Amino acid sequence: MKLKNKTKVFLFLIVTFNIFPYFVRGQAIQTIYPTKDAFVSDTYPNDNFGTHPWLWICNWDNLSSGICQSYIYFNLPSDYQNYKTVNLHFYVLLLDTIHMFNISFYRINQGWDELTINWSGKPPLNDFILTKEVEDQEIYDIDIKSHLTSRVFSIGIVAADSRLNFAEIASKEHGSVTSDQKLAVVLNNEEFVIIMSVVGIVVISGAAVIAFFLYRRKKARNKI
Repeated sequence: MKLKNKTKVFLFLIVTFNIFPYFVRGQAIQTIYPTKDAFVSDTYPNDNFGTHPWLWICNWDNLSSGICQSYIYFNLPSDYQNYKTVNLHFYVLLLDTIHMFNISFYRINQGWDELTINWSGKPPLNDFILTKEVEDQEIYDIDIKSHLTSRVFSIGIVAADSRLNFAEIASKEHGSVTSDQKLAVVLNNEEFVIIMSVVGIVVISGAAVIAFFLYRRKKARNKI
């Protein structure tokens, strides 16, 4: 049995109405994982920790126990500037779970290699981003959009406190953390989704009205 033209039109509108918001939503959020990450330690100045499952951040220099700094590198999508928010997403574990810990984030402008970076050859810390107080087993999102100047985003994370504590962030080599605990940059355009969904509804509603009047017009002509 063949469908009438008006039935085809309304079926098309119904399908489009249901699919359109999900299609746009699929493009609204992008999660980008690190291309490379590593930590360095002044206690082991010539050793590389590029494949370690954790990124360590510590400053026990006052106890002669060493300093650890972490480095992370992301390749962002070419349209990163079009997103409403761009956040660095990370999960933290602390050695001393009673006290909170302050860690600082810096932009890195010099290139580095994940499998060769060490304390002796680490790149310098460049532009300061912020200092964040973190707690044990918590997830954080920090806004980095204003610090992006290209698709390449490389950061260094250091301890802002000099005390007996250190923070751990799961590296890309870690295989036992949940998806929400993975280190990532999250690009979000949810407002765009809402706007486009509304636009889609308006367009589809308009198309339905036009289709209805065309149908009525054709029906009226057939009666003549």
